[in-house]
Amino acid sequence: MPTEELKSPSQAPLEKDWSKEIEIAEALCKQALESYKQVSIDRLSIQQTVIRNYLWLSVTILAAEFAFISKAFGSLESFLVHPCPGIVLVISMIAALVALLIGIRAMTGTNIYDPIDNHVEVFDYLTADGYDQGNHYAILKKKIRNTKESIDKAYNLIHKRGTSMRKMNKALIFSVCTGVFSTFLFFISNLT
Repeated sequence: MPTEELKSPSQAPLEKDWSKEIEIAEALCKQALESYKQVSIDRLSIQQTVIRNYLWLSVTILAAEFAFISKAFGSLESFLVHPCPGIVLVISMIAALVALLIGIRAMTGTNIYDPIDNHVEVFDYLTADGYDQGNHYAILKKKIRNTKESIDKAYNLIHKRGTSMRKMNKALIFSVCTGVFSTFLFFISNLT
């Protein structure tokens, strides 16, 4: 707690009436905490669900491509006869693997930064003899600042995850397209 803004409860209270400022600060503090909840819990949860779906999709694509390789190119000789579909399929698998790795990285190591506040200390300070409305206002102001910092950190995390999600999306689209193209090349090469 910054001591430069707070006065000791033993000091005589200021003559100014801080009731209106305290009421406004409490309302803003409540709004800031609601915004924090929306950003840090709701939005991050939605992103986590989307990333989880992308992870499942990339694993499904990889499984399908491995199954296709084992059926279509059962041996090295069959791969060497028509290598182009196999090469395109390997590129597709690499793209799906990249999406999987990006997703795993986006899901791990993400911290939600709670607004730092020692509620017991604040309670003791505000309920002590010599209560000062100016101190109450200063504490609420500090709480609003802490919540704002936590919201900013959560937005940065959302932005980083959003970037990862866009990369995963592009890699998965590329993987699906090249996988389909590889299958098309495989069937065309087997017709001739």
